[in-house]
Amino acid sequence: MEIIPLVYMKDRKTHLEEKGDPSSLKETLEKIDEGQNIYFLDIDGLEKNKPNFCTYQRLSGRHNMWLDVGPRVLGDVVDAVMAGATCIIVRQELWPKLDIEKIKSFTENEIYVGVDLKTQAKHLNNVLLPSGIDGVVLLNNREEIEKEFKTADVARELIRRVGKNKLYIYESNPENVHYWKKRGAVGLLVNINKIGEFKK
Repeated sequence: MEIIPLVYMKDRKTHLEEKGDPSSLKETLEKIDEGQNIYFLDIDGLEKNKPNFCTYQRLSGRHNMWLDVGPRVLGDVVDAVMAGATCIIVRQELWPKLDIEKIKSFTENEIYVGVDLKTQAKHLNNVLLPSGIDGVVLLNNREEIEKEFKTADVARELIRRVGKNKLYIYESNPENVHYWKKRGAVGLLVNINKIGEFKK
């Protein structure tokens, strides 16, 4: 199973945790081999529609960047591609009229749909995934999913509908690797400061 380091970005700085103190970009990237996939979860892009594209442009070519920057229109996808994204994550709650076909006509990059069940569970009674996507990123770990019956039920339905697409899961507990393998996940997104625990 692939383990992809997850890095939070805010105010042009990397953060080891979503609400944690900033750490230097150089320090953060020293933990990652050149050419490896990195998942950047851009808080500024998601919350304020102001992604840290300048930072990604500086990293372009050294790493395969999965950018979760909160695109809302096709122009945002263009910006992500120009910044060096190798995979772009789109979220339906930010882009309700999401047109994967139009995105695919512009770029050959992989397009994943990001789902956060903590914020979307109430909208996912009928889990719909746009056709043409390359995969799904579920930004909830096992503990979060199983905390509430409704969320667990929605997660099971979502995983069933992912079907032949690739499924990546955010996970913080290395003991859950086997759990996700059994459910068809091909990879895990792991906070960069916990990567060592997953490689033991």
